[in-house]
Amino acid sequence: MRREIIRRLGGKCAKCGLTDERVLQVNHINGGGSREQRLTYGSNYAIYREIAQGYRLYDINLLCANCNIIYEFECGRRKL
Repeated sequence: MRREIIRRLGGKCAKCGLTDERVLQVNHINGGGSREQRLTYGSNYAIYREIAQGYRLYDINLLCANCNIIYEFECGRRKL
């Protein structure tokens, strides 16, 4: 399922273009991913299954681990 999600989301980091599947992560562009998963789906598996099936592609993208952490700092979700 992970490979299918990566394929559907373009197969590379939306910021730097890295294609190493080991470090690519699903990023919720507008935030709230964890909260939404708990309230709506109850688990990560359910939301990822929808993504793999082609749903919910409008508010997510792929970022590598480095770009994802930088993004979290830039949008104010993390602080030093």
